Amino acid sequence: SPSQLESGGCSCSLGREASVVSAMAATLMAHIMSILDLNAVLPGLAPSKPSRVTKHRVQLVVTPIGPWMMDYQGYHSSVLIDSTEYSFSGGGISKAEGPISHGPFRREAFDSKVIDYGWHNIDLGFFEAILAPHFAPGSYDLLRKNCNSFSD
Repeated sequence: SPSQLESGGCSCSLGREASVVSAMAATLMAHIMSILDLNAVLPGLAPSKPSRVTKHRVQLVVTPIGPWMMDYQGYHSSVLIDSTEYSFSGGGISKAEGPISHGPFRREAFDSKVIDYGWHNIDLGFFEAILAPHFAPGSYDLLRKNCNSFSD
């Protein structure tokens, strides 16, 4: 069964709503793409067993959270690889089928934005192993290391 996020799991980053989503998406996904391609960048970290690199669809999911503010808005973000959501909270990295971590933050059905970043060659085991030590349970910080830091 998919793991669940703890309630109150994510923080916000402030910025102008229209420009924040698009700037955040571009920056976050550039970083994710570099992590996904770590086998090429850091061959010494590549798993010793045969590679399980296959094509996967990568998407960023962003949902506004908290009250609507005049020019500022907080966001919850996560990464979808195929239909598996990777998100970060106080419990560490969570995996779930679909973007369920966004449910508690939605005010309307259309609040979440899904930004497609295409198909990429990924070894999911390697991807998870590289991120796990940096986003361990208990390392979440509301302002300094939150869901947006993870998606970045």
